[in-house]
Amino acid sequence: MKTNVFYRMFSSLGEIMASPVLKRLSFIGGKAGEIWEQRMGNLPPWIIRAAPFDLWIHGVSVGEISVVQAVVERVKKQAPEISIVVSSFTETGVARAEKVLGDSCKIIAYPLDLPRAVERCVSVLKPRVYACVETELWPNLIACVKEHGARSLLLNARISPRSFRIYRKIRAFIAPVLKQFDQICAISPIHARRLENLGADKSRLEITGNAKYELLLDRPDLEKAGILRRRLGIPGNMKVVVFGSLRGREHQMIMPVMKRLCKDRRDIFMVVAPRHMGKIGDIERVAGVNGLKCQLLSKILEEGDRPDPYDTDILLVDRMGYLFDLYGLSTCAFVGGSLVPFGGQNVMEPAAWRKPVVFGPYMFNFEEAASQLLEEGGGMEVKDANGLFSVLNELLRDRDRCSKKGELARKSLEGLADSAATTQAERILQYLELQPGCYK
Repeated sequence: MKTNVFYRMFSSLGEIMASPVLKRLSFIGGKAGEIWEQRMGNLPPWIIRAAPFDLWIHGVSVGEISVVQAVVERVKKQAPEISIVVSSFTETGVARAEKVLGDSCKIIAYPLDLPRAVERCVSVLKPRVYACVETELWPNLIACVKEHGARSLLLNARISPRSFRIYRKIRAFIAPVLKQFDQICAISPIHARRLENLGADKSRLEITGNAKYELLLDRPDLEKAGILRRRLGIPGNMKVVVFGSLRGREHQMIMPVMKRLCKDRRDIFMVVAPRHMGKIGDIERVAGVNGLKCQLLSKILEEGDRPDPYDTDILLVDRMGYLFDLYGLSTCAFVGGSLVPFGGQNVMEPAAWRKPVVFGPYMFNFEEAASQLLEEGGGMEVKDANGLFSVLNELLRDRDRCSKKGELARKSLEGLADSAATTQAERILQYLELQPGCYK
């Protein structure tokens, strides 16, 4: 394999040293054991029987699987008979892939980037095209698929400012990996320039937009949102503020904001959704200290214990998979991971519902989305909790302005989506030597 000799030596040594531990992990049983077995490159019989595959497409976790889903759906629409295997590294990513793509694709766990594990996996799958999403630059695997004759694509390519600073220091190592891709589809000019600076071949770089956003365009379901609102017992005239994907200490920062919003008004209901469920207990504690009453979403879903919105301040989301639809109930939304330096979360989810979006200054993981929202006027950046209160209070007092900003937020999403997933699917078909549309 044409891999950096030091990386290959280091990873080979690591594979030998880690082998006993990896074997024990594969024996733990259940789904976790199956995933560890596949991470070692040992694929199950049903995958071996289905091989070889036309396309192998990889997204590291849940967020990237949404991109994979968008691209795969458009590939299948053009060429329904091609065989596809989808991989993810995390257990949650594998579970999500099985849920949304399990009927049309085979799903596996991504192998560790160890020489023998990679060779075992690639020699079974034998893909004609290998595509990975965002910044999955694994030297051994990419070299191996190329050695086996596959074409390789980097889809929805992005490099965060932090990653860019790190990668520049090891450019001599990163550049040869990037040069092995036959095509790189960057999400914006900013990311294309960073990739070129790191050594990507300019002639193979194309700006296609963000496939994740195209998928969002058709995702809002007004009927489903209405059913959810009735199930939660929220009156139609009540204003709802969703604080989504909170990270770090953001819940501590926003509790005084919620307390101020509720102080003299009974027509506001708040939804708080942490990025990680482990924060639930601390959020309840901090809410109590601030004199705010909470109700767990799970209590409503499992026990039918609906809150009285006039006697409950916060719906605390302690179940995964509901945040997107809850954005559909909102009057306006704050998207977290942005008041603390975590890089933000997907601000285009509330925008898909035509809701004005508020976020903090730390949006480096979604910089093109934040810029587009600010440029169109559908998004508002705040520096701190005081700024957050001021913006939310103004939006809640001016329904017309709130509605107009929601429309501008949707316009921002439409501008960023711009057939990105469709374009990237067409590139895959071209490398499979199929003409888009010929299998309709």
